[in-house]
Amino acid sequence: MKEKIKVPKSNKEMDIKYKGGEILTINELYGIRYATPKNLIIPALKNKKFPVIDWPISKIDIILKKFPEQTYVVYIFPPTIESLKKRLDKDGRDPQGIRFHDALKELKECRNSKYSKIFNIEIVSDENKIPEIAHKIYESYIKFIGD
Repeated sequence: MKEKIKVPKSNKEMDIKYKGGEILTINELYGIRYATPKNLIIPALKNKKFPVIDWPISKIDIILKKFPEQTYVVYIFPPTIESLKKRLDKDGRDPQGIRFHDALKELKECRNSKYSKIFNIEIVSDENKIPEIAHKIYESYIKFIGD
């Protein structure tokens, strides 16, 4: 039976769980608070599995400090700025262009080496090559854990 993920229902409950050490961090993105619970990450790592976490690059130091030998960082670049804009516009997630602006800032920081030293692999996304990209990431990860 699949374990049911218990998500705090309120900001107060989330803060209590964070202070109690149950949550790795609390992130706020575009007005929505979300948390990363430790009780899902730690058992997975102990069982030689690897959780895939969509993590804010600006807070990467948190996870690198907590799991220094077990964190494998993949950065996926959009194929073009135009394709990124189109994807954000497509489903109405970015009506004011805030996400697009933030993405451009992050891409610039990555290109200027602010974060690139922490990436284990950088990949350019391509909707037509998802299996090949996944295989490239997997091969690189296998080398990482073999070191």
